Amino acid sequence: MSKKVFLTGGSGFVGKVIIELLVEKGYHVVALSRSDSSDKEIARVGGTPVRCSMSDESSLMEHIKGCFSVIHCAAKLETNASSIDELFRDNVDATKTLYNVSCFQNVRVFVFISTEGVIMNGNNIRDAPEHVPSLDHINHLGWYNQSKAIAERYLLGYIDNENNNNNNTNNTNNTNTNNTKIKNNFKDDNNENNTNNNNNNGILNNVNKKTTTTNNNNNTSSTSSSKTKSIIIRLPLIWGKGDNVLKHLCNLANTLRWVWIGGGRNQLSICHVKNAAHGIILAMEKGDNGDIYHLTDGPSVQFRSFFTERFQKCRVSDWKLHMSLPIPFAWLLVYVMSFMWRIFSLKGLPLLTKTGLYYSSKDFTINDQNARLKLGYQPIITYEQGMAQIAKEMTPKQSQSHSQE
Repeated sequence: MSKKVFLTGGSGFVGKVIIELLVEKGYHVVALSRSDSSDKEIARVGGTPVRCSMSDESSLMEHIKGCFSVIHCAAKLETNASSIDELFRDNVDATKTLYNVSCFQNVRVFVFISTEGVIMNGNNIRDAPEHVPSLDHINHLGWYNQSKAIAERYLLGYIDNENNNNNNTNNTNNTNTNNTKIKNNFKDDNNENNTNNNNNNGILNNVNKKTTTTNNNNNTSSTSSSKTKSIIIRLPLIWGKGDNVLKHLCNLANTLRWVWIGGGRNQLSICHVKNAAHGIILAMEKGDNGDIYHLTDGPSVQFRSFFTERFQKCRVSDWKLHMSLPIPFAWLLVYVMSFMWRIFSLKGLPLLTKTGLYYSSKDFTINDQNARLKLGYQPIITYEQGMAQIAKEMTPKQSQSHSQE
């Protein structure tokens, strides 16, 4: 069996840890890179950088040939996308191209890194299992989550076609090996709002049309005879040492620009970056075609307590963390910003988005029992260890030198 893995997002927060763990296990990691700085980061953790674009099929064909697995970790976020079109191009179109090339090159396993946000529905969500369907509440998802949900639908649609062509009707009751037979038996404690169904159907029809067009025009389109397994990993908030987002948030707090939405008392699931990388590799090695896995650190945390503890480890003064914004006013800001960005064609995306507001004010916890039972997943680093690493990382160099004397 080939031990070669092709990775996108290798210079990112999660990608670098994936490379480190894969190299420790004897894999040769080839990681997509688009800059000198990315080359250095990938090489520093043991990977081999290759200059390539996710839209360049010929280059992808060359670099993916002979790989055992492709792990698609790269993504464009709402915070760094220059436009909605760019976000969907990077997160949807690139995923389709990468998957089709992987199938054409007979890659054994294609692992798509998604987000738990694809099941967002505008209400509190607690202990959600993997079989909660995405795209059922597309108007609540926000741009990033929509793009991930559409990419998931593309991958799962191919798997459904393969199952239908192969007449695999005996597995419909096995939720571990046939997660694509999704049924929404998840219920939260809020009544679902179905007033947006017509809009949802319109969006989904457009998605299906685009997918069909892409398949017809793509020379490397995968076929029902492909032997490539597709596995989806839905990650919650990722944290740990080396998180540049945390550094940005600390800067906001230190300059009195951090506010809690509605007090920040909501619960959320989290996953340390090393636990996430560990689970992703387990899924690559042990997962089955069509499997969807959630990965977490275990118990949920309170949004305010979790962020406050990280701020404190980074030496943000407590008095800077007491500003709060009422939820209704926050929603008003979201709609005003969205309107202003649309009317004046402003660059980038609004500072406060629907996605960010949901995460900051609603309970959002997921259940990772499928990964624990089927993959044998267990966190390899504890909450306390992760916090200690952040504190050590943020310790001024002069303090470290004094302690060593």
